[in-house]
Amino acid sequence: MKVNEMYRITKAYENEKLSIYCIEGKVTDEVTDNWMEEMSRLKDFQDHEIILDLSQLWYLSSRAAEVLMNSLQNNLFLLNCPLPVRNVLHVSGLSSRTLN
Repeated sequence: MKVNEMYRITKAYENEKLSIYCIEGKVTDEVTDNWMEEMSRLKDFQDHEIILDLSQLWYLSSRAAEVLMNSLQNNLFLLNCPLPVRNVLHVSGLSSRTLN
């Protein structure tokens, strides 16, 4: 999908029912608008499930975390969430969206 100087989103796997994207790097407030666009593009995939693997994500700003939480829908799941992100999802009642 998208590569920039802060984070990278790459498609790791795809078939007709599932897409897995790896997110690596850091998502700061400076790139939150770009991050929001990327998360919005994922909403276009209504016909199959999407898994975001966050195992290589080492920083997510509060604004970027809010964008991520607002992007969660029935077909979007998070895998290998960093502990701070997992805690925010749990407190927000969205822990069912994680596959850890």
